[in-house]
Amino acid sequence: MSTADKQRLLALFQGALHDREVSLRIIAGGDHCCTGHYAQVRDDAVEFFSRVLPPQV
Repeated sequence: MSTADKQRLLALFQGALHDREVSLRIIAGGDHCCTGHYAQVRDDAVEFFSRVLPPQV
């Protein structure tokens, strides 16, 4: 998915889900594993889900 498509998707989600938190990290130049950004993408997902999911007991 292109960076421009991700920006449009983020705007769509923000408009449609205004009562919920929406997060989409967009890395210029792409974020597929072959671009070497997998650690940043993973860390972003961990940070987001750690914030929005209830703690496990």
